[in-house]
Amino acid sequence: GEYVPLTNVARDPLNEFGFSDADTLFYSKNPGFEAVVHSHPAYEAEGVKISRLSPSATDMKQQLATAKPWVIVAENASNGTWEMFDWGAHTLDLPILERPFRHGVEDCYTVIQKWWWQERQILLLPMPRDAGWWGSKGNPPKANLYIDHFAECGAKQFFPRTPRDLLPGDVFLYKLGQGVTQYNHGGIFTGNGRVAHHGPTKLSNDGPIGPWFDRIDFWLRREP
Repeated sequence: GEYVPLTNVARDPLNEFGFSDADTLFYSKNPGFEAVVHSHPAYEAEGVKISRLSPSATDMKQQLATAKPWVIVAENASNGTWEMFDWGAHTLDLPILERPFRHGVEDCYTVIQKWWWQERQILLLPMPRDAGWWGSKGNPPKANLYIDHFAECGAKQFFPRTPRDLLPGDVFLYKLGQGVTQYNHGGIFTGNGRVAHHGPTKLSNDGPIGPWFDRIDFWLRREP
């Protein structure tokens, strides 16, 4: 119920943050704190201000380490406003559909996680990730999250011949965007001939599997 400002001891406080040894010791021994809040000021590159409107992979790893909600107050360089958002395990209970996109907070993997939690009470593996981890032209991939980690979620690739072969909870992978060389988008079959997914700049949504099925070449199934 109270905001307690702490000193940022990072060497580069505009781009990083760190707790002092004293604060780290105090809060590790007194874990009654409710959340961790920090800011994401925009940064300049070649004279252009660039927003950081999503958590970094490091943010996501540290949130998992504290097992508390984390909050970011981020500067939107395009309009000068500040946006506040939070993430953590508590957000898995939020609605799956009609959510605004924010990478690492509400994105395509979040849809999959939410479905498995809400429908099966199963927590899928967290995947800390930086925006753009899939790479682009002239920018090599930083990770191959879906392929590298879905086996750890207990899922295996399978080959449905028609939509009738699908079961609720089956996950599809897709290469979204020009020049993308690895699977960077995913969705989930929810039953009744429909799939739920979340693309950038859009609200999470569901729709009929028909238009998607022939374009998808990678399906995963996890036994409940």
